Amino acid sequence: MGKEISWWFSYSLAKAEENIKNLEYDGLLIKRTGNLPRINNQLHTIYCDVNYRPNEKWHFNLSWQYYNGWPLTTYSYTFQILTNGDLFFYPVHNGFRDDEYPAYHRMDLRINRHFNFAFGRISTFLHIINLYNRENLKKFDLEVLDDTEHIVSDGQGGYKTFEGHQNWFGITPVIGVSWEF
Repeated sequence: MGKEISWWFSYSLAKAEENIKNLEYDGLLIKRTGNLPRINNQLHTIYCDVNYRPNEKWHFNLSWQYYNGWPLTTYSYTFQILTNGDLFFYPVHNGFRDDEYPAYHRMDLRINRHFNFAFGRISTFLHIINLYNRENLKKFDLEVLDDTEHIVSDGQGGYKTFEGHQNWFGITPVIGVSWEF
């Protein structure tokens, strides 16, 4: 069976860049060229894992992962009043990949219980993903409409924007059974 407690730790320092020579755009983006971070650049990555096996029936695992934020192109909205009096909103992008998503991290817990029979082995598990319910940003997004689908004045001649960001899953329990024969 081996030791009751085992663990591992890994750290990675990596840089992913690409050389952008030309960027086609409509003038709504602050143009950046040269060596820029790739969309999945992840400079620092950490994984930690601890296992506890008190006997052959039980297996407990606690893991944690972290990586710094991926590159992000942020934007805001501006507007024009059309000749018919309608408002036209359009995004104005900031520097291409000039910002970063917040760091991503989460902790997972998994409990396995094994049952040995003459006809094989049945294993059950409870896996709780994102144990401390961290809100990890998946997609940056701004909206010009509020929750009631209305445009809201900012009181200074402009209009408010609202965050419509999407996060990765919060705390997520998973249960399962497997049969080995």
